[in-house]
Amino acid sequence: MDEELAAHIAGLARRAEQYEPKPWPRLTDGERDDVHWLLDKFSDERATRAAAHCQRLVSRARHLGREVRAHRVTVDDAERRLDVLAGTTEDESGTPIAVVLYGEAIAIARHAFAEGFGEQSCPI
Repeated sequence: MDEELAAHIAGLARRAEQYEPKPWPRLTDGERDDVHWLLDKFSDERATRAAAHCQRLVSRARHLGREVRAHRVTVDDAERRLDVLAGTTEDESGTPIAVVLYGEAIAIARHAFAEGFGEQSCPI
């Protein structure tokens, strides 16, 4: 098995040495405009998803603040729930990309939690 693997790796190395990349043709102005339009479209969609996520985060954090104040939810449980929500990644892409940066999401959640809790000395 080791000899087969060594032979396979040697074959890959020979093919890699013989590889000569071909130059890509230049984009036309129309193609370049299409690419920019797509990038803008994807960027706008991502910004929309991020704004919606921030609204969900604020709403949930305020609700949890009120629940903690009313002693229906513990502070630790509220922190855990907000941490999970803050670490949410996009389902749209194949790679785990945060919808909102984690640090920014935590700051938003803490501020909204304090508003829901109703005190400046909030426990989170």
